[in-house]
Amino acid sequence: MKERIARLQAALPDGVDGALITSDVNRRYYTGFPSSAGTLLVSRSDALLVIDFRYYEAAKEKIKGCRVLLQDKLGQQLREAANAMGIRNLLVESDRLTLKQHRRMDEMLEGVILVGDDRLADIVALQRSIKSPQEVRAIEKAQHIAEDAFAKLLEEMAPGQTEQELALRLEYLSRQMGSEGPSFDFIVVSGPNGSRPHGVPGSRQIERGELITFDFGAVLDGYHSDMTRTVSIGRPDDLSLEICQVVYSAQQAAIAAIKAGVNCADVDRAARNIIDQAGYGHCFGHSTGHSVGLEIHEDPAFSPLSRSVCRSGMILSVEPGIYIEGKTGCRMEDLVLIGENGCKNLNKSCSDLIIL
Repeated sequence: MKERIARLQAALPDGVDGALITSDVNRRYYTGFPSSAGTLLVSRSDALLVIDFRYYEAAKEKIKGCRVLLQDKLGQQLREAANAMGIRNLLVESDRLTLKQHRRMDEMLEGVILVGDDRLADIVALQRSIKSPQEVRAIEKAQHIAEDAFAKLLEEMAPGQTEQELALRLEYLSRQMGSEGPSFDFIVVSGPNGSRPHGVPGSRQIERGELITFDFGAVLDGYHSDMTRTVSIGRPDDLSLEICQVVYSAQQAAIAAIKAGVNCADVDRAARNIIDQAGYGHCFGHSTGHSVGLEIHEDPAFSPLSRSVCRSGMILSVEPGIYIEGKTGCRMEDLVLIGENGCKNLNKSCSDLIIL
């Protein structure tokens, strides 16, 4: 993690002396240490983590690249550290601090100017978006855990099971196969409930010939995976077959468009054009994909509003969908690792409609 702190130090803009990291996820990213509390103070040449008694011993043992100090009187400790580091203008996480937290930090760091613009948030987002080989391995392994659990679930599926039963069973299988927990609350929606992209699994029993959407993921070493599969027990009706074919074509078009240097909005457009041309543009209301990592939703996104550019080392989902209110819905999602001349699909299985 010493290298990550060094990259943050090198990216500090002119006119500021350091950065203050207080959010759990960003503190973990730069120190490699998961905790629910702690304050990371980074100057151009030094770094200090102030952390409480619960984590102090483990943090001292694990963290490399910055000093670790047992938290006592946090305000005094931060003021003394900032003074010793020569920090007068300090960037803070504009996208993470609440107004109350900002006021508290401003009071504790009397004499230091807290710079609350978006520069630190932008620096951190960009650095976290480029995955190291170690991060890639963790995400890919998490994806494979999720896939293996899903493959096992498919062997057990039968009409009459409820959405909630399937969601709970999939989470159990994922944990049994090594997941630290669900990437998010699993989505299992069937039949007319499939028109809700983020529907909540309920007591509805699955029936033959209807589409069932599974959106799920595993966690390994803190890193999330994300995938979606659409399943039918028996042949679905013609409308369902049609929208599944359109969604699969849209996903493949987007994947084919991905490589370093391509605008993220253009990747979204590649998928959206297919769905628009098929007459279902009004049934696709979310972005085509998003980055994943220590959080399930990270920057950048394959969105029509995105101003980001694909960079080698980014991992994003590709997940177009069609949702017909009150009738049915379909989404297909894989994770891809962006390279200079294309992308690598981190999934082992095909995302096309699965008919059991």
